[in-house]
Amino acid sequence: MFKQLKKDYEDLKNINSKIDLNQTQIRLNQVSNSKNVSRQKNESKSLAKKENTERKSKNSVSPRLLSKLSSALTSVKKEGQERINALRRNLDKEDDFEKQDRIDEIETETGRSMDR
Repeated sequence: MFKQLKKDYEDLKNINSKIDLNQTQIRLNQVSNSKNVSRQKNESKSLAKKENTERKSKNSVSPRLLSKLSSALTSVKKEGQERINALRRNLDKEDDFEKQDRIDEIETETGRSMDR
């Protein structure tokens, strides 16, 4: 009986060793699968980014053209501001002429000179 018990114990040890080995292999497979899934996710993200970049580059305007448009816009804005300033100066001159005309009219009506 002791021999049988010893044999059963050895068989049990072998079975436990096989179970441990199988569990270790299962864990390694899970880790490997997890790494593969993670790598696939990273690859798909990388591919999606690359596709987005390619789409953007196909649809985007060249930086040189943007620079030229920006400088043209700045030039137009500057010219517009200069025109506005010139109109303001002309209005001020016209106001001065109208003021002087009004003074001349008053002087003519009253017959006396106003301080200028």
